[in-house]
Amino acid sequence: TMVYAARMEDHIERLRRATQGIKDAHAERAEAVLAARAAGVTWRAIALALDMTERGVVKLVERHNQGTTPETMPEHHP
Repeated sequence: TMVYAARMEDHIERLRRATQGIKDAHAERAEAVLAARAAGVTWRAIALALDMTERGVVKLVERHNQGTTPETMPEHHP
């Protein structure tokens, strides 16, 4: 029925919005990490704030930058 189809589309749209929100949040987190590094915050402090390992934070930034390594990354000793 039309009502069922409309409800289905509402659910699909909600899923799309949620997915976009997750993508936006991931990008914001990576950008916040880069800003913190630029301000001199250590990888360890960032990792603790994000409840992640330092390596996990580095991977997060690498993925965000499509595999490139930010200039601030050489300080990290995995």
